[in-house]
Amino acid sequence: MADEVGIRLLGGLRLTVGGHEVQPGVWRLRKARTVLKLLALAPDHRLHRDLLYEQLWPGLDPPAAANNLHQVLHAVRRGLATAGDPGDVVTLRDDLVVLGPDGVRVDLDEFDAAARLASAGGGAGHYRTALALADHELLPEDAYEPWAQQARGALEVRRAALRLGLGEALEREGRTAEAVEVLRALTADEELNEPAHRALMRAFAAEGRRGEALATYERLRDGLRRDGGPDPDPRTRELYRGLLAGSVEEPAGPGAAGTDPRPRHRSNLPAQLTSFVGRERELAEVGELLGRSRLLTLTGPGGCGKTRLALAVAAARLDTFRDGGWLVDLAALTDPRSVPDAVASVLGLQLASDRRAQAALAAQLGGRELLLVLDNCEHLVEACAALVAEVLPHCPGVVVLATSREPLQSYGERTWR
Repeated sequence: MADEVGIRLLGGLRLTVGGHEVQPGVWRLRKARTVLKLLALAPDHRLHRDLLYEQLWPGLDPPAAANNLHQVLHAVRRGLATAGDPGDVVTLRDDLVVLGPDGVRVDLDEFDAAARLASAGGGAGHYRTALALADHELLPEDAYEPWAQQARGALEVRRAALRLGLGEALEREGRTAEAVEVLRALTADEELNEPAHRALMRAFAAEGRRGEALATYERLRDGLRRDGGPDPDPRTRELYRGLLAGSVEEPAGPGAAGTDPRPRHRSNLPAQLTSFVGRERELAEVGELLGRSRLLTLTGPGGCGKTRLALAVAAARLDTFRDGGWLVDLAALTDPRSVPDAVASVLGLQLASDRRAQAALAAQLGGRELLLVLDNCEHLVEACAALVAEVLPHCPGVVVLATSREPLQSYGERTWR
């Protein structure tokens, strides 16, 4: 019987087979370790062979890259076998390179499960458990690899969201002094994180520290202006005005009827660095169309400003969506099958492997009210059309604003050129 394989990525790659560590010196090919890392990081721990070709041997013709991949997979099996019987840990199935699926344990999976449990209404203890599991740097030995930097950045975003969730959970539990300390540390690290500043303002107010709550707003406002962005959003300004008037409403406690434990109104929309003075008509037209359609596509040639207009419209309508607005930039994607995964990654979702990706995404978005901005769809038109055709009928609270050089040709689509 094959021994369980453990893969640790946080704090540096460490491999074990049946509890016995694989020594670094056994690897004949450095790319064998890289393949294991890429698979461990990938959704469902599987990658199309073409993506590995592009990542590991860019510019090499497919037959030569395929030969290299077979050598690397053989080296992976030999390296793992030095510590025990790992079984079929890495296999090539129908052009997919798959890690596992049975008998492989990845530390990021444990973190992901704990993070989802915390975000689904867990208490402060759940958030602390999840954060403790990610308390080390991801793959420090690959600090300059672009793929590792991207994964590290995504992990940092999730850590920040968990730290914010911890602060909010502490406040709900009445532990406002602890909430202040958690949120103050987060805002010190992320000076333009508006939801974190808003939560800190509420925590200060709950502690009776109104002056510090007002100062928190002013630091955020000044930081946004220095960065070239707009003033804080309407919800933050409303909270500030309430603080000035001494009438800030306390957030409902845990278990209060009609409350939703999820943090509200999150967004990854970037700050707009330039104004739209003189383009008010376009903003008004597109905003009106978006209000009457759940799928609006801005079309036109490259460089005409589709993305910038979409982001401006999305920012202006952000208050109308309970679960915020989310930008998914598809420009760098080459595999149409990666579109659902890209959306899920931005939203912090994990797609189940036992169903179609579009259906798995729709199942998780069913109760959400959000604006999804799909940017640069032109080279993935069919995949984007298939995605919205699955999501929109099953997710009445989801609205899609797309940009593309050509329409998606999906049912119910409105276009604006």
